[in-house]
Amino acid sequence: MTKQFQILIILLLLLVISIVYLFSTSNIIVVQDKKNKTEIQSEKIIEKVDMEELENNYKNKISNIFSEIETLFADSKTGNQDLGLSNRVTQIKDELIKSIVPSDQYKKFHIDLVLLLSDINNNILERDASMEQKIEEKINEIKIVHEWIKEKNNTDQ
Repeated sequence: MTKQFQILIILLLLLVISIVYLFSTSNIIVVQDKKNKTEIQSEKIIEKVDMEELENNYKNKISNIFSEIETLFADSKTGNQDLGLSNRVTQIKDELIKSIVPSDQYKKFHIDLVLLLSDINNNILERDASMEQKIEEKINEIKIVHEWIKEKNNTDQ
């Protein structure tokens, strides 16, 4: 076989693969109009999401996680390693990572919470007074900037 023929076969193979992929990823919808004519449309089906509900669920979940973070930080100040603090940090971090961030306005906040947990974990391991002060300032700053956290925590109690 010549090189040109090999290239032609490869291109045809890629074309067939592309066509198969496109057909397999699209859903076919049959729509009947008023004149009983059948029309076939090909489009992807995307679930509609209620953004307000998603945001409320996020706020509730993060409020609970934030109160866990505050409890964890208070426990870490005691210096008692028997409480399994590092494991609790990991569990809370996993919960945060699994959370769906509803919009761009919460992305930085979400990352800040993960970084706060990392700082708490480092403080558990190293026991640094200046680090404790920094963490406490971050927690208070979050409460000020995101007042809904305090509101949710107060209504839960």
